[in-house]
Parts: sequence; C-alpha cells; structure tokens
Amino acid sequence: MLRKILAVVAAVVVAGAVVFVVELVTPLIWPLPDELASALKERPPDVEKIRGLADRFPPGAFVGVLAGWLLGAVSGAVVATLIAGRTSLVPGLVFGGIFLAVCLLNLFLLRIHPPWFWAATMVLVPAAAYMGAGLVTGKRVGG
Repeated sequence: MLRKILAVVAAVVVAGAVVFVVELVTPLIWPLPDELASALKERPPDVEKIRGLADRFPPGAFVGVLAGWLLGAVSGAVVATLIAGRTSLVPGLVFGGIFLAVCLLNLFLLRIHPPWFWAATMVLVPAAAYMGAGLVTGKRVGG
C-alpha cells in the first residue's frame, strides 16, 4: 500500500515537472504580448489584470498548455504504474484523478480559458492518464 501511495506522489512530481518544462517552452513558440507577459510575471500575480488581458492570449498558447497537461497526464500515469508494480491500472488512474482535479482547479481559479479548453481538459486528461497506465500494464488501451 505504501508503495502505491509513493508511486502516486512520485507521479505528481514528474507530471508537474513535465508541465513546467512544456509551459516554459510554449511562449518561445507562441510569444505572448508584452503587457500580458509582464502581468504573468508579477508576484503575486494580479489575477484580475490577467483576466482582463485574456483575450490577448494567442490560441496557440492554449494549445501548448493543453499539450503540457496531456504529456503530464501520460508521464505521471506511466510513473505511478511503473513504481506500483505494473500489474494494475489503479495507481495510474488515481494519479489521473488527482491530476484532473488540479487541472480543473486551475481552470476555476483563473477563469481565462476558452470553452473548448475546458471540454478538452475534461475529456482528454483522463484519457491520457488511462493511456499512460495502460501502456505500462500491457492492458489493452482504446478498445
């Protein structure tokens, strides 16, 4: 049991690192307008100011964030399932549930993401976690 708990904790750390790296690279591909970039760098961030500038986000920036979340979901589920022993989807799916909750919390707190992003998050993040766990266990993924 302790091994499975540690597997999920390790998965959260790995997924966080993956998302961090992807979100560092995303602005290099889709640069943010200067005013928006400076608002995001403020500490603590002024969420109301960011919400007011939300329409200036390039659509590609949202795609980059979603890609980071999906890569984080897959990598975290793989790590959880590997560490837990490769026999069950459960650790990867538990991680996936936690990761989805964190993603949704982000969406609720910021409230800047377009509706398609919400829908994609709710459908694709759990699917990505399921796929990651399934890849490791050898259980059939996708039908």
